[in-house]
Parts: sequence; C-alpha cells; structure tokens
Amino acid sequence: MFEKIQQNVIEAVANQLEMDPADITSETSLTEELKLDSLDFVEVCIALEDIYGVEFDTEELSKSMSASTTVNDVVEYLISLGVN
Repeated sequence: MFEKIQQNVIEAVANQLEMDPADITSETSLTEELKLDSLDFVEVCIALEDIYGVEFDTEELSKSMSASTTVNDVVEYLISLGVN
C-alpha cells in the first residue's frame, strides 16, 4: 500500500507542476529540486485530501516544509493520518 500512496503523491505533485511523474522519485525534494512553493503545496494537499478523504493541517505542514522535504515525507504524513 505504501507504493500506491507514494504513486498518488508523485502524480499529485506532477499534475500541479505540469511535469512528467517519471521525473519524480520518492527521495525528490519538493522545495529544493522541484521548487514547489507554498501555494503549490496547498494545491497538492487538496488533491490528496480529495483522494483519501482526510484533512491536512496545511498551515502546520507549510511551516514544517524545508529544503529536505521529500515525497516520502508526505507519504509518511498520510500514513500518520490513517491512510493505508
């Protein structure tokens, strides 16, 4: 199930940034490598909320985003919300 969540996160990021999902890996840094800004991140969160029926604390997540935030960090957050 981890891989499916990971794929959904990659696809949500790729859709937001209008890029090929094949160019994103689990270790891709969202802010440093992909230049995802806070508005893009909120849009990705909304897409993932729609997929999984959960609610992100986007304000808290935006504060915790750093240059090292990766796809896997988002996957782990989803899992912490009970997504499986």
